[in-house]
Amino acid sequence: EKLAEVIMSVEGNGGAGVGTSNGGGTPYNNNATATATNNHQWEMVEASLYCLTAVSREACARVKSVSNAVRGGRDSPVSGDGTATASGLTQLAGMICAGGAQSASGRHPLVLSGVASFLGGYSAIWALSCPPPSILQILSYLSLAIAVPAAMEAAGKSVRSVAIASASTLSSAANSTPELYDGISATLAQAMDAALATGNAKVMNNVAEGCARLAVQLRDSTRVRAILSAMAMPTLQRARSALDAMVSSSGMDNSGVAASQMEAASQVLSSCLGVLREIIRFCDEPPKGSGDVHILSDVLTAAWPLLNDISSRQCCRAND
Repeated sequence: EKLAEVIMSVEGNGGAGVGTSNGGGTPYNNNATATATNNHQWEMVEASLYCLTAVSREACARVKSVSNAVRGGRDSPVSGDGTATASGLTQLAGMICAGGAQSASGRHPLVLSGVASFLGGYSAIWALSCPPPSILQILSYLSLAIAVPAAMEAAGKSVRSVAIASASTLSSAANSTPELYDGISATLAQAMDAALATGNAKVMNNVAEGCARLAVQLRDSTRVRAILSAMAMPTLQRARSALDAMVSSSGMDNSGVAASQMEAASQVLSSCLGVLREIIRFCDEPPKGSGDVHILSDVLTAAWPLLNDISSRQCCRAND
């Protein structure tokens, strides 16, 4: 209730809400975040998002309790409150993500970081309560947030959380609606491209893990191979460029410029190999069908010449 009061005080209209904080009748005002940002009251919005994220574990547990009770054909003591919580949070997430790129770019960077953490913190609720297109919309919004330095690490971590939590939901939906594979593929490629553009190894690894763990849950192995290839190819291209830069720098005179170029290129190569490691790590499982080709076959076929070149270069061994 205290959090609801803070949000309503920012909104300034007494707020008609979609849910209650504890069943006590205090409504959440889901327009508070947008209105406060437009009024440049970003500190209050950031604080509210922080508080929402801080209680995400308890809120998710309440919603999961209701979901488990429904599946088990029994009542939950928190059924009404859990349902209202899920409804209010999903509406808030939908409002936040609705603006897409314009919404992301228009937010204060620290608010965007808070939004990213909020979306990751409630990943279990999105998986239970959101339709697949909405889950993909959340992942797409987080990919946009990755481009903002202040939100970069929070967004990368949240891509991992949302992708892992929603893997089963998206897999089941894609099995009954095959055209959803195109949306999943485009969303995962968008996330991976955004992570690569940061050059931040932690962000790249988080996104690669989340995308790989989602992809491996999908049941059409041919589509999965294509999705993994779309994720891996930009990484391999970046790694190849970094290797070429290292070879070029190693042939230069021992100067500060050459050493700086070698160091930068080796860091890029190392981070790209880290992405490849995450993809292989979470997708290295037996084919689902007896006649299926391994889902990593295309990725490894493309990666092998690069790995062979790396192993044969003295500059790479020296910078191991």
